Amino acid sequence: MQSSYERQSRVVNISVLDRDGNHAQGAKLTFAIGGTEYGDVTIGDGPASIEIPDLWITIDVSAMFAGELQLTHLSPGQNQYIFHFSKFRKSRGITPGVARCPDGTVGQPCVDCLIDGVLVRICA
Repeated sequence: MQSSYERQSRVVNISVLDRDGNHAQGAKLTFAIGGTEYGDVTIGDGPASIEIPDLWITIDVSAMFAGELQLTHLSPGQNQYIFHFSKFRKSRGITPGVARCPDGTVGQPCVDCLIDGVLVRICA
C-alpha cells in the first residue's frame, strides 16, 4: 500500500505517425520541463513514453520528422498525445527505438535519467 507521503508517477505516452498512419520511425522527440531538457527518443516501431514523479507539471514535447517540426505542451492530466505528420517514412524495415538522457546515457528500449535530483524514465 502506498503511503500518502509517497509521490505518484505520471506516465505520458506519445505516438508519432506519418501521413499513412504508420509509426514515423526515425522521428525525434525531445522532452523538456520548465525549459530544462529531460531527454529524447528516436522513434522505432511503437510509441514513446516519459515517466516523471510529479503529476502536476507541464511537459513540453517537440517532434521532428523528415524536416518537419511540431511542438506541444502537455498539461497535468494529459497523459497521451499523437503527433501526425504530412510526410511518410521511406523505409519499411523495423528499426528499434532509442532513448537518451541529456548526459548522453542511452537505453533500448528505456533509460533512467537523473536530472536535478529527479529520476525520470524515458522509453522508445
